[in-house]
Amino acid sequence: MDRRGGQPKEVAARAGHASVSFTLDRYGHLYPEADLTLRERLEAIYAASSDASWPPAAPARPQVTLIDHNRRPSG
Repeated sequence: MDRRGGQPKEVAARAGHASVSFTLDRYGHLYPEADLTLRERLEAIYAASSDASWPPAAPARPQVTLIDHNRRPSG
């Protein structure tokens, strides 16, 4: 979280905050490059995927065979 690479949990503990969410809510706006870095990493993962189509196609519906238990066999 800090510019030297401190993790949010470590920063929260050192600052005496009760939760990491408080620390991020309070100081997260000071680090816009973190959002850019995450966006670049996600774009790289997306570009490297073998199937870059989004959203993914819906799975095929399974074939259902209905059995009429009330029908009498012919014969």
